[in-house]
Amino acid sequence: MAHRTRVFTPPQLAVQTLQSGDGWGRLSSLWNLLIAVAIATLTIASSASAQSVCLPAPRLLTTMPMGGQVGTEVEVTITGQAIEDVERLLFSHPGITARPKPGSDGNPESNRFIVTIAADCPPGIHEARVFSRLGVSSARVFTVGTLPEVKQEQPSTTVAAAMPLELNSICNAALPVRAVNHYAFEAKKGQRVVVDCAAKGIDSKMNPVLIVADAAGRDLVVQRRGGALDFTAPDDGPYIIKVHELTFKGGPEYFYRLAVQTAAAEASVPRLPHTRSVSSFSWPPADLAQESALAEAEPNNSQVQAQKISLPCDIQGRFFPAADVDTYEFTAKKGEVWWVEVASERLGRPTDPSIIVQHVTGKGPGEKLTDVVQLTDIASPVKRSSNGYAYDGPPYNAGSSDILGKIEIKQDGVHRLQLSDLFGGTRSDPRNEYRLVIRKATPDFALVAWALHMELRNGDRNALSKPIALRGGSTMALEVVAVRRDGFGGEIELSMDDLPDGVAASGLKIPAGQSRGIMLVSAHQDAPRGMRIAKLVGRAIIQGQEVIRPCQLASMAWPVSNSWAEIPAPRLLANIPVSVGGSEVAPLSITAREPKVWEATVGDTLKIPLIHVRRGEFSGTTMGLRTFGAGFERVPKFDVSLGADGSEAVLDLAKLKTPPGDYRIAFYGSAVAKYRYNPAATSAAELAHQQAQKEVADLAKQAQQLTQQVKLASQEQRAAAEKAAQLLAEKKQAADAALATAKKRVQAATQQSQPKDIVDIIVSEPIAIRVQPAETK
Repeated sequence: MAHRTRVFTPPQLAVQTLQSGDGWGRLSSLWNLLIAVAIATLTIASSASAQSVCLPAPRLLTTMPMGGQVGTEVEVTITGQAIEDVERLLFSHPGITARPKPGSDGNPESNRFIVTIAADCPPGIHEARVFSRLGVSSARVFTVGTLPEVKQEQPSTTVAAAMPLELNSICNAALPVRAVNHYAFEAKKGQRVVVDCAAKGIDSKMNPVLIVADAAGRDLVVQRRGGALDFTAPDDGPYIIKVHELTFKGGPEYFYRLAVQTAAAEASVPRLPHTRSVSSFSWPPADLAQESALAEAEPNNSQVQAQKISLPCDIQGRFFPAADVDTYEFTAKKGEVWWVEVASERLGRPTDPSIIVQHVTGKGPGEKLTDVVQLTDIASPVKRSSNGYAYDGPPYNAGSSDILGKIEIKQDGVHRLQLSDLFGGTRSDPRNEYRLVIRKATPDFALVAWALHMELRNGDRNALSKPIALRGGSTMALEVVAVRRDGFGGEIELSMDDLPDGVAASGLKIPAGQSRGIMLVSAHQDAPRGMRIAKLVGRAIIQGQEVIRPCQLASMAWPVSNSWAEIPAPRLLANIPVSVGGSEVAPLSITAREPKVWEATVGDTLKIPLIHVRRGEFSGTTMGLRTFGAGFERVPKFDVSLGADGSEAVLDLAKLKTPPGDYRIAFYGSAVAKYRYNPAATSAAELAHQQAQKEVADLAKQAQQLTQQVKLASQEQRAAAEKAAQLLAEKKQAADAALATAKKRVQAATQQSQPKDIVDIIVSEPIAIRVQPAETK
């Protein structure tokens, strides 16, 4: 296929602002264009030097404030990477809407929005994204609360500069580098005040330290472990709250929501809401009641105090106080098999449950205990990265410190189950709850997916947030991982629906007995710009019935370019937006020569001709390809030429021992693309520069003419002419400033659009294969 020359050509949106107006109106339009070009130039500048892998993706990095009160409007300022030409600020709940904030000239500002939170919007964690030139961005938490909220406009780094806060309110703020923010509040003697700080749980990089001090700044109580600070005022008067990062880091990404609430002496005060960890995707089991049927009954710590239960059961308890061991006693018969599941870490608690089950014979001094089983963690269903020199697995952990296992009863009689937190001796928090479920086998599965991470070059340790923002002709691979419940071992088919026009998805199934599949999301080369909220599900036959389970999507909270220097923070997302930017195309697409089912017989060698659609240039001459897909993942890595229009995949079915059946595969590898970022921004900047030059020249000419008029003016006309000259001089001064800015924009945009070597993952479109049984003689 001929070399394609259509390389990354975005729409010329900004230049339209220059088509109307004159005088001050033309200058205003020119400044708007320069601002738009500046955003296009600067949005990825901070990351350009660090981001050596993966083509730029739109990422929403901060919103300020990070939330608001139900039933109010709030002005929100955003920052991000590669988010020029923002069309919309979107939210995961329809009760939150946004409109651009009008600027002083009446045109909408590019990074400020008026956000309306409906009165019936549910409080809690929601997500914000932007839809920009490259498509839908990564998500950032936006919290809806019930308390009045304020935004800190200036740092308050001394006691004298402490920002006053009303009790029962929330402050949205960010920390300066190597500094402490101070806040002042009034309290009555004996009044209980709970100070909470949401940070890591709302995508911040901050590990908060909270201090309540007296009016002079002398510390009274300190919380350094991320918990809430519970304070009772010893006297009437003012008090100071100090907030800083554990290691005194700071900057816009170290944001937080500080809540100051009053509470009755014995009242429980809920923590501020937080995101869900990746591990929580496997909780709760389908059809589990929202509330447990039975509560733990203390005291039940010792053998003689064991709480009597009957199976099956569903118990709500807590690891409290420190070193708590909850003991339950039940009767079971030989040969019975019971499945046990405990949720605590997946409920967001910092716990590590452990269970020991023992068979009991005799009573009193003659009692004998025989170990039946010990249950601990839910292992990751796939091998995760060992954090070695380079990735040898995904940088996500789908496992949990919770429990999912079985008890096989070997003798009739009484059994005791002891449930504890392995590190509970260091924790004494009544909020460390657990849910204990013991049931007969109920085979099932839960699914989570994340964008593919792989070793792109020796030692690379990126852990990037990867929105499904597709370029035309690109295919994005999602790893889909299953936690299997209660002995279910069947295959799981994967599908994705509700996609934008021009986008197709194809699932490479999770084979029987395995835990990993692949979802391929492909955009046609000419796919139109658009976005939809997609649905990703898995289907399996369990006990003769089709079972459909949703798949949740996980992502890194931040684009970490080097996870040796910064610990990645993955979490679950609220939904699965899929978009096509419509402004760029993939540098390379790989497809089978014919869109058909490729057939072969067991033991044959299947040869599949591949087409390379090249739309850009590359560093290097070859790319190694591996294979996705059950039955074919042992295909040896093979090289293809990056300069050729095609290649051939050779699949030796005899060596693979692939049994008869229908399969779907894809090839994947990595290549170094010579990528140009937004060359249209250079064109827009050059046009703005030309307009600025013309504006300066026109005003200079007018100034010359006006100077002559002043010289020739009568005494009566001179004052008006001089005033006109003064106004023209002011316009000329503004035009000169616009010209200087335009020149800098051209230089910056030109430099930014120069080809850069970026390693990217290349995935082929899916290929269908049918292996026929060998003919019998």
